[in-house]
Amino acid sequence: MRNERRSGKLAAGLAHELNNPASAVIRSAKSLSEDLVAADPHLAAVRTVRGPARRECEECVKIAASWVHLRTCQTCGVTLCCDSSPNRHASKHAHASGHPVIASAEPGER
Repeated sequence: MRNERRSGKLAAGLAHELNNPASAVIRSAKSLSEDLVAADPHLAAVRTVRGPARRECEECVKIAASWVHLRTCQTCGVTLCCDSSPNRHASKHAHASGHPVIASAEPGER
């Protein structure tokens, strides 16, 4: 009797997960992400996400400036400040170098 109840709960839990709207959203997001990568050759060229060598904006350190968030260039690996920062070094780097793909260098973000 106990095993029947357990298997019934397991089956009900599995059915819930299969019909769960969140599961559909996750599947759709994964599919959309794959479509975006396929459509953009810059994103397709990124095989692994590069993280920061140091958690600091290399350019802000040189001029003793502060930053809000950090971004790492996925082409060359330089870590610079974001557009919320006063100097916007990551955007300046992207425009000057032609390196269009960055990733967050913030802990826990991608």
